Parts: sequence; C-alpha cells; structure tokens
Amino acid sequence: MGANSSSLELITEPKLPSGGSLEHCCAVEHPPTIPAEIAPSSNHTNAKFRQLNFFILFLTVIKSVLDSENTKSSSDFGNFVLEKDVFGCLPTNLNFNMRKPRIAIIFTGGTIAMKFDVGFGGIVPALSATEILDSVPGIRELADITAVEFGRFPGPHVTPDIMLQLSRTCAELAASPDIDGIIVTHGTDTLEETAFFLDCTTNTEKPIIVIGAMRNSSELDWDGPRNLRDAILVASHEGFRGMGVLVCLSGNINAASEVSKTDTAELSTFASFDFGPIARITNQKITIYRRPHHREFFDVQRLPSFVPLLKCYTGMDGDLVRVCLERGAAGIVIEAFGVGNVTPPIYYALTEAIAKDIPVVLVSRCPVGRIEHVYAYEGAGKHLYDAGVIFADYLNGQKARIKLMVAIGAGYSNEQIRGSFEWAE
Repeated sequence: MGANSSSLELITEPKLPSGGSLEHCCAVEHPPTIPAEIAPSSNHTNAKFRQLNFFILFLTVIKSVLDSENTKSSSDFGNFVLEKDVFGCLPTNLNFNMRKPRIAIIFTGGTIAMKFDVGFGGIVPALSATEILDSVPGIRELADITAVEFGRFPGPHVTPDIMLQLSRTCAELAASPDIDGIIVTHGTDTLEETAFFLDCTTNTEKPIIVIGAMRNSSELDWDGPRNLRDAILVASHEGFRGMGVLVCLSGNINAASEVSKTDTAELSTFASFDFGPIARITNQKITIYRRPHHREFFDVQRLPSFVPLLKCYTGMDGDLVRVCLERGAAGIVIEAFGVGNVTPPIYYALTEAIAKDIPVVLVSRCPVGRIEHVYAYEGAGKHLYDAGVIFADYLNGQKARIKLMVAIGAGYSNEQIRGSFEWAE
C-alpha cells in the first residue's frame, strides 16, 4: 500500500526471506502426529503438508496484517512487522512493504479542542493534541502521525500575523520527505480566512486539509473525531495532490478559495455557493468531482498592518472611507450592493483613495454570484471600474481582504493586483 493509498492491499504472494523457500518459511519444529489409520502414503504426505503449510502461511499473513495485536509500525519505514510466530510457522522478522501514510497534524485550537468548564461557566479551550487524537478510534492505524501543538486559539483570536506563522510551519513540514500530507485544526469562526491565507501562501503539491468542529467535546454529537478521521483519509489520498488547501467538515471537501461558513450552528455549515464541493466522503469512501477553479501563490515577505473591509448600506456616506485613509490604510475592500454598485458618496470617496495610489477592491455583499461593471448611473459599477476600482472574481469580502493583504505583502503593484483578482473570463 503506497503512502497515499486509503485502501488495504491484499497480499496474495508474500515475499519470502532471502535464500528461503516455502517449506523453510512454513517449517514447524514439532509437526503434528497423524494417526496411522488416516495417514496417506509418504509421497502424498509431503504434497499435502506443502499445501497445508502454504494455507497456514496465507492465513498468518492476513491475520498479522489485520490483527493490531500481531503488528507494529517500524519507526524508520512504517512497514508492518510480524511480531509473533502466530501459528509456529513464520519467522518474526518477516517484513512486508506496507508503509502507512505519514501525516502531520497542527493543532491550533478552536471548538474541536474545547469543552464545558464549570468554573468559567461556558465552553473554553482545554484539550491537548494527545487528548484529541485519543478520542478518534483507530486513527493511529490509518497513518503515522506527527502532532504539532501550535496553540489553543479560539477562532476570533487568530490574526493575520498568526496565520503567517502557521503558513511557515506548514511550509517547513511540507518540505520534509517524511511528511505526505498536513492537517490543521482550527476554530470555525475564522477558518475560511486562515484556510485561504494558507492556500495563497504555501507552495506545495502535498495536501493541506483544514478542519474544525461545530460541537465541543462535552456534547454527545461532538463532530471533531469524525472530521479528523475524514481529514486523514483526504490528506493520504493521491487524488488531492496539487489541489492546494482544502476544508473538510461533515463529509464535504471544499476548496479554501471557494468555501464559506454559512450557518451559525449546523454541522454542514461550510459550503461553496458558486461551484459546489470538490469531493465528498461517504462511509469512508471518497468521491472526487473536480479541481479548484483558481489558485495563486504569493511569496509574502511582510503583511500590511491595516487593510479594512467596509460593507455598503443604504444612505452610506464617505466618512468611513476617509477615516481609513487618514489611518494609513494600505488597501480597502468594499462590499457593494448587488452586482457591484455603491452610493454616490462612497464612489467619490473611493476615487480619493485611488488618487493616492491605494488599491480598492470591490466585492458583492450577496453570497452568490460575480460582480460586473454593467450599470452606468452615478456610483454604479461602470463608473467604479473606469475610475480604477478592482473587481474581485468570486470572492466574498473576508477572502478578498486576505488576498489583498498577501498581494501587498508580496510586493505586487496595483496593476498586478488587478490581474490577480480579475482572473475569470
């Protein structure tokens, strides 16, 4: 079974020890005594014993692979090693090349690591990496796991600087030949932003899977163990190589660039409105539908300190935009009405930002659909686009802000930023 295989490979032709033979491999010190009245002739006896020994060998191999008490994982190679001479007919040093996938799990906190605390009177971070892993039956049989205790942050405590540290940790692990895939546990409130940040700033073919939980460990329907087990299967699967960062919760696998949290409490809260899921897991079986529509890597050297996100509302004036300019905004993201329109005061305030060479990115406050520069009244999309506003293709406000931050952090010019956001045909 290869490093990225999620199914058990049946060994029908076991490899014999060097210089050995089938008879030697299956030899027993004290073969059973067969009563004379049922003993066949000596010629038939040898043939029957050879058949019997081969059958015992076959059963022993299968039992030793499936029975966890009779197997162990080599610390160097992850090969299954038969520890016991189960039927008295196998050498204990017989190795089979069945290396388990090697998965790094970075624990950052979130509800998946929380429980109810009487003293605090509510749900708080509490569980260690080991405690979370121990809650998932059989998880160590699926993969050789490297656990990284990154932190116990609630989702709202995660900042862009923490995201950048996490990205560098992922990059270091992905560069190791001893790691086949990476999983990041995270609070769901800001999970989509961190996942997209990692997607923009990690450059690896190895799968990076971000997961969380909508129920804490004190609840009977805690979904953390199932999500973590599913993520092991995804991170181990060859089909997800080169897809970038994926989000895996409640059996749905979505691209980090496309997914959003859609419900405050439902287990299946993460969805991709515009394109649908990348894949699904049903009964631990993975079905892949497609690849992400767009990916881009940014070599971030630093992050701007202030990139605000403003949401349009009826009667909005330009004061908030001007306050952002006074505070030294490195860029501004605007959630516009509908297909891409703003109030006239906002339009004029944004032209002031553009005159200062500050990139302004426009998205829609609608959850589905692409913005367009089709309307031509005052404050409408055509005037915004002609003035130099950048139209973000298929991104919500929080994701557009992340992308603008990393683009600025990578030293992109305003024209390069425009090309990065306006990628769709």
